[in-house]
Amino acid sequence: METFLDEMAIKALVTKERYYRDSAQFDALRDCYHPDAPQTFIDITWYQGDVAGFIAGSREMAARGGGSTIHTITPVDVRINGAKAFSVSVGSIISRFSRDGTNYDLVSHCRFLSRLQKDGDGDSDGGNRGWKMLSMEVIYIHDGIIPAIPPDIDVEFRSAIDARTATRESYKYLALVLGQKGYSVKNSLPGVDDPQRVEAVMQKNLSWLE
Repeated sequence: METFLDEMAIKALVTKERYYRDSAQFDALRDCYHPDAPQTFIDITWYQGDVAGFIAGSREMAARGGGSTIHTITPVDVRINGAKAFSVSVGSIISRFSRDGTNYDLVSHCRFLSRLQKDGDGDSDGGNRGWKMLSMEVIYIHDGIIPAIPPDIDVEFRSAIDARTATRESYKYLALVLGQKGYSVKNSLPGVDDPQRVEAVMQKNLSWLE
């Protein structure tokens, strides 16, 4: 029963973390993570570092008008070993952006990976049973740009997409849009077009759990 309750608490926690990020509830978002920021790490397209920097960057992005991102999470797999846990959830990142007056949705399908640690019984932590997130990493699967209204994408933007032929297939559109907003996206993120990197990040987390 205890393992089942912990698993349910972890599933709720990783889902709430994405909801708090999307709804700009930054204090609640911070509370999802371990209170000691140096023990945490985030490794995603636009940020690599601890949770303190992630919260600051998220606030800045929201202030710049980047608050229209939606994260979806469907199944969540949880593996628990004592006071440690590792979760993998399948989901998507949907971002609305405008180009020459036309709205588009950037949809990136991915898997969210998190290490978690339990500290205490969690009687007063809002139902998390003492679990806190230590990390968030993402394995990128594939992405695409969908017009909100179906007109053709303009020639200039189409050329920018076509010119990025060497960009990783698993997140090339995500990198393109973030790049146009001034973010530098590294070309070595885990993605299904690089199976060895995916295997390495999975094994790293599973080894940590042991």
